[in-house]
Amino acid sequence: MTELDSIRERWSVFIDSCRGKGAAGTLDALLKKACEPIGLEGNTLILGFSYDFHRSKIEEPQYRILVQEQLKSTYGKTYNIRCVLLPHVNSPEQRIIKLSTELTESGNELRQALLAAILDKFQSDKQQLDNLLDEVKKLQVERIERETLIAGLRQEKMSLIAQWEHEVQEYKSKALKQIVDNLEMGNPK
Repeated sequence: MTELDSIRERWSVFIDSCRGKGAAGTLDALLKKACEPIGLEGNTLILGFSYDFHRSKIEEPQYRILVQEQLKSTYGKTYNIRCVLLPHVNSPEQRIIKLSTELTESGNELRQALLAAILDKFQSDKQQLDNLLDEVKKLQVERIERETLIAGLRQEKMSLIAQWEHEVQEYKSKALKQIVDNLEMGNPK
């Protein structure tokens, strides 16, 4: 809820607090049906009036001060006021002014909501990227483990081949020695 919405919500309480105030005790009557809060710019409350008579009366210093004092009393915050004459109540201009004011007031909320949505999306995308990076790291570890295993198997293969070649060489040497021995003894076997 915006600050202007809070002011509007308690506007009837504010009007009631103005009863008996003013030169003729009619401040509440000047505000009741002819005035409404239409905007807020910083600490300046913009009051829209349906009739110029009411607007000009409230702009008089003694009434302006009374209204500002009652605003502080009702809302607990000091507001300056700016009085504007509203176009005809149901005119397109009136609706545009109200819509423009509401859009301006809700602009910060919309920006905050948009930033929150972008941040959520960013966090979600970041989480997905983090998950993908974790998967890539796991795959790299698995690749290194496979390469280490393959290197170990190659080493073992080379060792087995060297051992086999050695055994074959020994067998050939033994077989050749036995043939030579047999030939020297006269045994052709």
